[in-house]
Amino acid sequence: MKKLFVLLFALLCLGQIAAKVDLNTANFEELLQLPITERQARDILDYRTYISVFSDIYQLREIPSIDQPTLLRIKNLAVVSLYIEEDEVAARRDEIRDLLERLDSNEGASEGMSDVWEDYLMTPQNVNKMHFDDFISLPNVSAVDAVGILTRTAKGDTIADTRDLRNSPGLSYYGYTNLRSYVYYKEPPVKNRFMWDAKLQYYTRYLEEGAYDMYHESFLRSDYGNSSVTVPHRKDLSYWGYFNMEELNPDVLVKLRARYGNNYKVGWMYYSPKGETPVRDKDPAEIVADSKFYAGYENTDLPLLDNTRLKLYLGHYRATFGEGLVMENTDYYSARKTGYGFSKRILGLTPDLSRTQEYALRGAALDAFARAGIASVDELDIPKIKPGQPCEIQLDALPDDRFRGAIHMIVPTADRTKASILVKVKFLDPDPRVLPEMSAKVSFLSRPIAEGDQTPRTAIPKTALRKQENQFFAFRITDARTEKVMLQTGIDLGDLIEIKNGLTPGDRVVTNPPENLKSGTAVKINEK
Repeated sequence: MKKLFVLLFALLCLGQIAAKVDLNTANFEELLQLPITERQARDILDYRTYISVFSDIYQLREIPSIDQPTLLRIKNLAVVSLYIEEDEVAARRDEIRDLLERLDSNEGASEGMSDVWEDYLMTPQNVNKMHFDDFISLPNVSAVDAVGILTRTAKGDTIADTRDLRNSPGLSYYGYTNLRSYVYYKEPPVKNRFMWDAKLQYYTRYLEEGAYDMYHESFLRSDYGNSSVTVPHRKDLSYWGYFNMEELNPDVLVKLRARYGNNYKVGWMYYSPKGETPVRDKDPAEIVADSKFYAGYENTDLPLLDNTRLKLYLGHYRATFGEGLVMENTDYYSARKTGYGFSKRILGLTPDLSRTQEYALRGAALDAFARAGIASVDELDIPKIKPGQPCEIQLDALPDDRFRGAIHMIVPTADRTKASILVKVKFLDPDPRVLPEMSAKVSFLSRPIAEGDQTPRTAIPKTALRKQENQFFAFRITDARTEKVMLQTGIDLGDLIEIKNGLTPGDRVVTNPPENLKSGTAVKINEK
């Protein structure tokens, strides 16, 4: 009897709780079950919709139409549940956090492809509308896995959910576990939303421990009669101090990306390797030249066109076709790869914010109706040369002479292993000293050499220049000490800059002066 009484009491309490109205989830009709007017019910809904969800029952007093007697009347008839409003983007990021961290740790090996995979993780693709290239471009998904899925969709079958995907004939369990986070089936987990991300990489560790200790060792053996070495008190008696290796020249990478859904995308990346001129000393044109950027549009759900893909990119992009055998413009070239791991290639057109510049493509690219067209105007040598273009020839056997020349022919084939083409050059002024099989260096010119161009000029390396209040200066070496001299510069000579005033032929300058170098500093000239 006692147990029955306790059970009835518990059921009564549960009934009372169940009968209460939850202020955070109740609709208009449910709110009218409380002893309040229709206006007060609508005010509660408006407050919850436009101002805030309720954290406690007493928050009702913030509504002007709810007075104290009304609050006391409904206090025991209403409850406030724990309500956490979570953004769908934040929820998706928490769901795939481990995969995002895994991609970030492989950024160096995949050189920018992690950006594309992160986009696909945040805004997955519809598995029923993906193409063969889309599948095998994902990490750890093989061609066999892709064919297994495409065979189903080609027959008109629709993959409804994760369990249905796993039952696809030919799809391995390994491929399934890696693919499931990159696709959706009916409704995308994140619909059209504006998203952006930023990355700053500042890397200063140059040497491993063994090399670091070696460079700190003294030039001379110690005086203790053994073969050990000691760290000198004078920095200039070790390689570390002699070559000023303590100067901070870090790797700096800045990357900004933004996109709206999986359709509109923009990105910018600036990379400055170790030892380069700091960004604060570069003009805007140099920063743009050292940057990569793109703007793109992608759509796999075009109206009136069933399962047709469209990609359009302006700026820097990657183009990989035929498993890399037809075309591949990355520094990590390999004719064939297994299709597994984070080092695989992404087929087709993708944005390029990698650090590499050697095979970069910059221009426009379009991929539509299973056809692709690309146009690149990047700062490579090939687009800058043409038959008949003037050049200057310097023979190794006659290093003090320069000969006028012109491009005779550009051989229409390329050596892919050396990333080069063959250009044939002819002499404009025959000279009996020029013999067959002589080696030479050729400088391609934008215009013919004028008479004034052959006038001797005083020039120094650009790395020796420093700027202070719109005035260039350099450090001249006089009697083994530095001397700051103001300079008047002239024309640009490639890696050199003409000096019109401030230096005379024969002067020695510091070619890479550190930021803290001052006049009067003792230096040691490295004779070669």
